[in-house]
Amino acid sequence: MEAPEEFTWLFIHEYAGVVWSANLVLHDHALAEETAQDAFVRLLENWRKVSRYDRPSAWVRLVAVRMATRVASRRSRMVSLEDAWPSEPEARPLDIDLIRAIRQLPPKQRAAIALRYVEDLPVKQIADTLGCSTSTASVHLHRARTKLAVLLGEEVGTNAD
Repeated sequence: MEAPEEFTWLFIHEYAGVVWSANLVLHDHALAEETAQDAFVRLLENWRKVSRYDRPSAWVRLVAVRMATRVASRRSRMVSLEDAWPSEPEARPLDIDLIRAIRQLPPKQRAAIALRYVEDLPVKQIADTLGCSTSTASVHLHRARTKLAVLLGEEVGTNAD
């Protein structure tokens, strides 16, 4: 099956960002790439329907994060930071202390942080992605931010989303 031109354009422009989001949840770059590819396969399979959405890119990102969250929940082994974050010239700058702190969060909290601060999604969409209520998504975000502040030695604020 040949991919439609719009799908190809979307893949070229969004793939790296989808990998980045999945990697925040998985901490395994190769597995994040595989997850992103699987999400794009699903997008292609559902292209007739999803192409009519306002933001097909949001759909594929949500699918990838959901997949990554399920995989992360099942994984019990930790990977090295070198495996999780390859050093490529075009790679985003990393705050290694922040990455280490995020690694210590449970998978749903990691996913909530990725969706909020990387994807810039509102709490309602985070809840939809994680398959939970809005209040539960808010709790995931609050607990994640609180733990990150403690781990990073920063002041814990009461900033609400």
